[in-house]
Amino acid sequence: MVTGQPQQADRAQAHVATNETHTVDLDGIVSVTARAIEVFGTREKAIRWLRTPLPSLSDRTPLSLLNTTDGIESIGDVLGRIEQGVW
Repeated sequence: MVTGQPQQADRAQAHVATNETHTVDLDGIVSVTARAIEVFGTREKAIRWLRTPLPSLSDRTPLSLLNTTDGIESIGDVLGRIEQGVW
């Protein structure tokens, strides 16, 4: 059935080309942002955390790392440690 809507697999692979050699993983950004809201309990607290330089990220902000897959993975790792109480 063709509906003109992206299929689930297409949405899971969503990327936006920002130039010829760089893409942004929108699903990764949305996923890590949603996880931060879940971990911190409110959108406001999550945004504050995303804007705060962290020693575990070499004094960079999580927000500044959202432009790479490695950065998104690093943020996810930090959120996992916070959830586990290993902060």
